[in-house]
Amino acid sequence: PMSDRELEKLFLKGSRDIDQRQRDRIRQLQGAEKALFEVLVARLTDALNDGNGVVKTGRGSASINQLVDAALKAVDRSHLNDFKKEFVTDLFGIMANSDVYNDELRKIATKVGDKRFKAIQAEVDRVMRASIGIDEKGRSIKGGFIDQVFTSDQVAKSVKEAVNAGVQSGKPMSLLIKELRVITTGTKSVNGALQRYFEPYVFDQYQRLDRATNDGYAGKLGLDTFIYAGGLIETSRVFCEKRNAKVFTVEEANRDWPEDKTLPRTAAEKKSETLVGYNPTLDLGRWNCRHRTRYISRSLAEHLRPDLKKVSGPKESLADILGVTDIVKR
Repeated sequence: PMSDRELEKLFLKGSRDIDQRQRDRIRQLQGAEKALFEVLVARLTDALNDGNGVVKTGRGSASINQLVDAALKAVDRSHLNDFKKEFVTDLFGIMANSDVYNDELRKIATKVGDKRFKAIQAEVDRVMRASIGIDEKGRSIKGGFIDQVFTSDQVAKSVKEAVNAGVQSGKPMSLLIKELRVITTGTKSVNGALQRYFEPYVFDQYQRLDRATNDGYAGKLGLDTFIYAGGLIETSRVFCEKRNAKVFTVEEANRDWPEDKTLPRTAAEKKSETLVGYNPTLDLGRWNCRHRTRYISRSLAEHLRPDLKKVSGPKESLADILGVTDIVKR
């Protein structure tokens, strides 16, 4: 079996992998946005230029919407289908990282043998796949999470609104093109249309799937202690600063974290003083939180936090506490 130090290295390798996958997907989206801008400009200039550099206002919104849809379809074929393939590959890769780490962890932290672990792995993978709506062959299941993400018309809506507003005002073509560039490709401080829509999935969903898979294993392996792993960056929030690199039990996370006033909340949650859909071991510091749950052996937990020796494990089953099946609700 691996030493704790080697196990930590293996976990860090998984963190770097998630990080790289996220960066690659964002780069891919930026490429797709550039393509969308070019296709839109070509199609709209053809259809809307009155010959004097002013936007023709005679087109009804229905026909403009068709132009936008056709442009998005072209980008779907050239870019977004590839993005979807890579997105699904990433999710499988994240689950695979967790499989490898937990296989090594159980050798030093539990008495679970190879055969039993194989069965656990099959079960965890099945539950995780179902939760993100992917079948064994990597295809998205109709109506499942992935299917919903990629069939949404949110991106088309924001582009259509802007184009329609620009067209109705009969502004100079050059100005409409400038606006389209900002809407589709963004600026230094504002994301473009595709990134604005997909980025929360690439960041929060990747992290959430990783944590859910780890929770699934922990529940089945009978592990209830973890390190709040991930390090700190300039923009780290107080909630994460207080917890970074520290050891917690699942019971403590479920009991204490929702009560913490430094946990980021929506305006509505602040007003009503109730959290909506917050699951401590899945959401950690909530939106854009890069931290991960690194489950560890009880002996390492007690070595790092001697006060845990006095505390016996949780009374209810871990699966009950974790509620691991539902990772998609944000």
